[in-house]
Amino acid sequence: MKRIFTLLLFLLLAISSEITAQSALTVEHRQHAQDLINKAMGSDLAWERLTYMADTFGPRFSGSQNLEDAIDWIVETMEDDGFDKVWTQPVMVPHWVRGEESATLLSPREKDLPMLSLGGTVATPKDGISAEVIVVKSFEELEKVKDQVKGKIVLYNAEFTSYGRTVQYRVNGAIEAARHGAVA
Repeated sequence: MKRIFTLLLFLLLAISSEITAQSALTVEHRQHAQDLINKAMGSDLAWERLTYMADTFGPRFSGSQNLEDAIDWIVETMEDDGFDKVWTQPVMVPHWVRGEESATLLSPREKDLPMLSLGGTVATPKDGISAEVIVVKSFEELEKVKDQVKGKIVLYNAEFTSYGRTVQYRVNGAIEAARHGAVA
């Protein structure tokens, strides 16, 4: 019994010293983090650099030259600021380049339509698509008419309430339509 008590006492002391060390470390890290936050909040440097980057390099899509140029500028700026451990790492990301695009209404009369292709959806065949259009207002409506969309172009005519609610059709619309056999 005395042996078990001694072992338990030893374990409790070991655990409590570990907890105390972690607490002290946490307090030290919190103070350091707060010091960094206070220093950043007292300066406009971050906003100035963000503005410069956005104005100078523009959109920085993955795989684009704009992104590569912005990364080079960031590395150079950090090195100029005196950071001693600045490096980049290679990363594999999906990359898409918008090709030539067009849309033409064929009936009841021929008319060119404004359009913009979206990356990350279902690819368009090289020879394009010519198909009847079916209009739905939601994914729920698509489900109701799923047997009618095979070989057709699905057009989502959702009411715009907010970007957050309607972006789902841009992001997932072609994929959902393709699941039911639509060509676009």
